[in-house]
Amino acid sequence: MEKSAGTSNPTEHVLEVIKIEDEKQTWRVVEQEFNCHAVVAKRGEKISWTSQSNLIFQFPSNYTTFVTPIIDDQDFTLIAEGEETLPAGETFTLKVKNDAPFGRLSYAVLVKQDCVLAEGGSEPSIIFKER
Repeated sequence: MEKSAGTSNPTEHVLEVIKIEDEKQTWRVVEQEFNCHAVVAKRGEKISWTSQSNLIFQFPSNYTTFVTPIIDDQDFTLIAEGEETLPAGETFTLKVKNDAPFGRLSYAVLVKQDCVLAEGGSEPSIIFKER
């Protein structure tokens, strides 16, 4: 769900990694009730993921040019550059940097339970745009 951008708080994009109960049993990265698309984020906004399965996120090595990982509202540095594990039921949040370049950042999400990659339209991605 996207929170109102009309307040002084930046917008937060809340994504969920869910299993689609179809013949393929596909895992998808979705926003706002099964809407599967690239997230369009602006500088200062937050992007959060949650899932009922353990996940491993893999970002390109330059991803910290775009975002800062956040735990308990505090910035932190990942131990393994470009990779983050998310336990089931927990939340992983990234904050778009105020000087993030504009463009697209593709990433991968491995669902450990089924040992498959989640989809997000095609590959999950974040598009960074001007305010």
